[in-house]
Amino acid sequence: MANELQFDNPSGNTLYALIRNSAGQVNITTGNTFENYTAANIATYDIALTENGDGGGRYAGDFNTNITSPGHYTIQVFLQSGASPADGDNLVGGGPIVWNGTSEEFVIDTAGGVNVTAISGDTAAADNLEATYDGTGYVSGVAPATQAALGNISSGSDSVSTTATSTEATTPAVVGNPTNDYTDTAQKNGVYHSWTPAGGELEFAYNFNIGPNASPTKATWIGYCQGNNDEVAVYARNWGGSSWDQIDTIEGTPLATVQTLQFDYTTAHVNTGVNSGDVRLRFVSTGGTIITAFATDRMLCSFTITNQSVGYANGAIWVKTVGGTAGIVDYVNGTADNPVLTWADALILSASTGITKFQIVNGSTIQLSDDSSNFTLLGEEWVLDLNSQLCSDMANQGAHVFGICTGDEVIFRECDLLPKCIP
Repeated sequence: MANELQFDNPSGNTLYALIRNSAGQVNITTGNTFENYTAANIATYDIALTENGDGGGRYAGDFNTNITSPGHYTIQVFLQSGASPADGDNLVGGGPIVWNGTSEEFVIDTAGGVNVTAISGDTAAADNLEATYDGTGYVSGVAPATQAALGNISSGSDSVSTTATSTEATTPAVVGNPTNDYTDTAQKNGVYHSWTPAGGELEFAYNFNIGPNASPTKATWIGYCQGNNDEVAVYARNWGGSSWDQIDTIEGTPLATVQTLQFDYTTAHVNTGVNSGDVRLRFVSTGGTIITAFATDRMLCSFTITNQSVGYANGAIWVKTVGGTAGIVDYVNGTADNPVLTWADALILSASTGITKFQIVNGSTIQLSDDSSNFTLLGEEWVLDLNSQLCSDMANQGAHVFGICTGDEVIFRECDLLPKCIP
């Protein structure tokens, strides 16, 4: 290509151009060499610009093809005042040019598309920008946060609270006679969930659920404990040790005097197993302590969101049939960092979360067991047994497929279809 250097100026003038690199050095036109500007060498720098001949004032010249280094260059255009270029000639214009080593690069091409390489010298920045916004993010210590990373930010306070979900019926045993129930502890309204001790003894517990990836911080109890200088011990369930930790004591008062008390939890006081997020608070009065009445107006459990899981990355339930973890707890099992072990568990998670995309970890084997219409199964080097199931509008990727299926519009991308896999 020629005439990369074009400039408008009144007709009849003599113009020439210099090429400078990103360091500000000027090109010696006989080669790919740049040097600091030297007035005595100006005759080795100039590129003559020729008017197009129609009197329109458009001057053009060729970029120096001896420059073989791709980069961003700057063109300076001078008005020649004498018989040859001179150090005192006036600068009348100029502009940038992107050179790929053999020809000019355009940021906007002739089709209107953006040339990302011409912007920054490579496609990495544009690819990273795309990855940041396409639902995945990219990995770099100085990169903007991925969507998954943003999801891992803790609430940073204990301002999130929940009310009791039930009173425990078996662990511990219930001792005493209740009036009303746990639902009356949701509001501070003077309606009490009250207990009359049996033989002077009292024992019961409130259950809470704070959800997976959360940690309890404190319990808030508003009520009265009536007893003459007697007390009720407060315990939290230690799920790791299957035991009870005493976390405080409520002192009895001669009258039904309402108190507001807070009890601190630790991270051991939340269930991380099948019933993930369960928290249990127990009240006990035994051993000769005589409590005449115990009543709760309001009962709260405060917690923080820790969200240490990557979650359902890419909007998918993750399945790993070799080395995965069995379980059907929403947002705990089937996550990217805790893939579920069985297809049966994956289907239960799908039903409860509404997610119909599945990421199959390499080496896994999936046998369809029910209607799989509208499912998306993605992965590489995994085995899919269609098992004669209905698969309308199902999409599959990267699988070794065998068996047959029924239904329309079944998609297989980058799959090996073994004999007799399609009816």
